[in-house]
Amino acid sequence: MRGHDVTAVEPSASLREVIEEKRGTNALNVMSDDPRALDLKSRFALVLAPNQSLGLAQSPDEVHAILSVMAEHLDNSAIFALDVLAEVEETEVRRPRPFPHLRERGDAIHPLSPLRLSPATLDEVLEGVGLQARERFGDFSEGPFSATSRLQVVSGGKR
Repeated sequence: MRGHDVTAVEPSASLREVIEEKRGTNALNVMSDDPRALDLKSRFALVLAPNQSLGLAQSPDEVHAILSVMAEHLDNSAIFALDVLAEVEETEVRRPRPFPHLRERGDAIHPLSPLRLSPATLDEVLEGVGLQARERFGDFSEGPFSATSRLQVVSGGKR
């Protein structure tokens, strides 16, 4: 936030409360809208979809809807950034988590397992809404993305 006005979209009432408590004196507007159908009637220089927001989607149509909303809210020279879980190879053994993931909570949009996308699938959907990935990393430390990466951290802009 650091001197910038920020608009946050959080469909979960309990998480909106946490955001409101922690915002302090920062200029932060918290919206309760559904990120799949949002219209803020504004354009932004930066649009973020953090914490695997695309994981809320449970179908290709919903992924398309979320990314369409991102594209609609970007200025022509703006940047988007998102992170999404990468597809897991079928041979990978998943360890059970000791506590529920955010999307397994009752007030999540979809209390299901988070979506995982291949780079090719993500790029195809981005292209379909007029966006283009320009950088892709395998973690938040800008480590290279590889076939074994569990995460895709992607930034880009309009095509």
